[in-house]
Amino acid sequence: MKRMIPKIATAGPGEFVRAARLLGVSDARRSAAPPRLYTEQSGYDRTKALLRDKFTEDELAVLVTEGHHWSHDRALDEAATMRLS
Repeated sequence: MKRMIPKIATAGPGEFVRAARLLGVSDARRSAAPPRLYTEQSGYDRTKALLRDKFTEDELAVLVTEGHHWSHDRALDEAATMRLS
């Protein structure tokens, strides 16, 4: 999952919904893992800031929560098909 964060940060137009859901996957998996490394956390923070510019807090919370329910395989499939700018 840590490799997804840089990919999310460069998502093209129209990919922000998917990016928000992928952050939800990352958050769900992180709850059972050690804290993110500094470099991972900085990428996560940049991505979340970008998404906060695109969505209201409520919208972002809904999308992140939806991502919490994605399987690992679905998250990988979704990340692999993101259009990058």
